[in-house]
Amino acid sequence: MTTRTAKVNALLEATIAEAIRRDYGDPTNLVTVTKVEVAPDLRTANVWIATYRDGTWEDIMALRPLLQRAVAAAMTSKNTPRLTLRQDLSGEYAARIHEALRGRDS
Repeated sequence: MTTRTAKVNALLEATIAEAIRRDYGDPTNLVTVTKVEVAPDLRTANVWIATYRDGTWEDIMALRPLLQRAVAAAMTSKNTPRLTLRQDLSGEYAARIHEALRGRDS
């Protein structure tokens, strides 16, 4: 990863997290931007988002156009990366492993 893509990754992560915080209607629901990976040509970006309640992912997907506009407003480059939102399931996976190990110890 170049310095340029690292800076764009950080800008996108902060911009998207702020847009979700500002525009997502349920402040009690935890939503976290866990990773952003922009392509070297800056035309696309994968955004991993962790949600901690059922039904939240569909709400976040509905925000994609708003998130795209927020990124376009924050970028000063000629191209704005097209966002692909991906659900980060690593927290759920870790919880299942934890429960399985707890059950084994009993």
